[in-house]
Amino acid sequence: MPRFSSKAKEIMDPFSTQADITKANKLLEELKDPLDIAFVKLIIANHYFLYKHQDKFLQLITEIEEENKKLKDQLLQFKINLAYCRYYMGFNSPTVSLEQAENYLDKIEQSYQDIDYKDDWEKYSCIGNYYAIKAMYEWKIKDDISNAIEYQKKCIEAFSKIPEDGELHSVKAHNNLGELYRFIGDFEEAEKSYNRVLDVSKKYNDLGQLIALENLSELNFDKGNLQKAKELNMQRLDVAKGFNHTYGVFVSLRQKGFYLYQEGNYDEAIKAHQESLVYRKQHGDPLQIFWGYFWIFEFYYQRFIITKDKAFLTQAKQRLTDLQELSKTQSDNKTIANYTNYAQALILKNGNFKKKGKAAAFFEELIEFYPNDIEFSLNLLELLFKDVIQSEDQDTIDQIDELMVKINKIPLRNNPRAIFDFISQQIFLAKYNYYIKGDPSLALDILNDAKDRLNTYKLDNLVNDLDAEIHGLERELTKWEHLDVSIKYRIKASEFSKYIQEAMKIADKQT
Repeated sequence: MPRFSSKAKEIMDPFSTQADITKANKLLEELKDPLDIAFVKLIIANHYFLYKHQDKFLQLITEIEEENKKLKDQLLQFKINLAYCRYYMGFNSPTVSLEQAENYLDKIEQSYQDIDYKDDWEKYSCIGNYYAIKAMYEWKIKDDISNAIEYQKKCIEAFSKIPEDGELHSVKAHNNLGELYRFIGDFEEAEKSYNRVLDVSKKYNDLGQLIALENLSELNFDKGNLQKAKELNMQRLDVAKGFNHTYGVFVSLRQKGFYLYQEGNYDEAIKAHQESLVYRKQHGDPLQIFWGYFWIFEFYYQRFIITKDKAFLTQAKQRLTDLQELSKTQSDNKTIANYTNYAQALILKNGNFKKKGKAAAFFEELIEFYPNDIEFSLNLLELLFKDVIQSEDQDTIDQIDELMVKINKIPLRNNPRAIFDFISQQIFLAKYNYYIKGDPSLALDILNDAKDRLNTYKLDNLVNDLDAEIHGLERELTKWEHLDVSIKYRIKASEFSKYIQEAMKIADKQT
């Protein structure tokens, strides 16, 4: 048994995203031993990190580090350094500080072999965590997937040696290995890893079933099998309800809404999002409640964009009010503040000249905060692009050039989902060729080619998006003739078109 008590160990679920935080807080009130208290606080701190309550995470992790100056526990310090390393490296978010991430990674590398381990549970848990963070570093920072896969395999080997629950503990590493394979488009190996997670989790009646079913569902969506994706997600929903796990329930309902939207079943899609919000409110986490409101806002906004029905825009504006009210009560949460601004910018983008200017300012701020999020850049490009079409403004042209260079550096995802993820870029590329390069036939070829490939996946709503763009360009077939040649030349010189062409090559290669 490791140095902390069995009570503390009970809530150290291998899938930390599924940790029972309510149970952790109650246990914290019962514990007397300072080391036990510190370890449970660490679990709570990691929970804050995973749910993007970064301020709370930093406050609590600093408190734990101060306490360990008295405890002087090597294992606890290792886990503190591990938490800091994940934070600075970024987890499903931009890197906070590469220098700090590498600083804490060095500390981890220098210490993990010299800890005075009390038993093999501690030893192999730490070794596995070391290899896991190395895999993350190779993937996220070094962009070396081959090395990341090798470190992840070492992580699995280490976790498998943990006494008693090594098989169960290693499933998280199998899941991460599946993510790496999926990222490079090796769906066969990814599916093997996810099924391994599912089989072991079922064997131990563990919550890991939820993440396995989620990933298998998304994997089938990536492969174009929407029906199978829906079936797996419904299995996940049943499992979550069986565990009375509100987080699993509302995430599954959100995914159900997404899939229903993809097949054009809009009435049932919004019902699923509304039901998801009910469960999010039961969960009590402000950020998750916010996302529930946000997905409903996005549903109505997207329906407006596709149909041009102002009734949907009115609904979106009402949902924006919900987001703004929640944002006022959570002023310290940057994610809530940023995405409230994003929703507001989307509404403003459809207003008059003055409102469009405010929208552009919001998008500029968001791009600084989320440099790898393509949506913010494309929205800003759309506004700038319309300005250039109306009149040649040198500052605007310079800004477009600069933004195109940044977009060119955003990494592409190397699998067939590029067809979905890069539809917006392909639309913009068509407009670029139409208005700036003066080649309407190439623009229409790009859109019709994308439409043909989308028809393979029977994603009617995305096909409708492209149809609207195609008809729009056909109606305005002569606009490009009236543009100043100098504008064509400057934007033509950018590297944005190379980036889009590469995205389309990836989609072609994988499908």
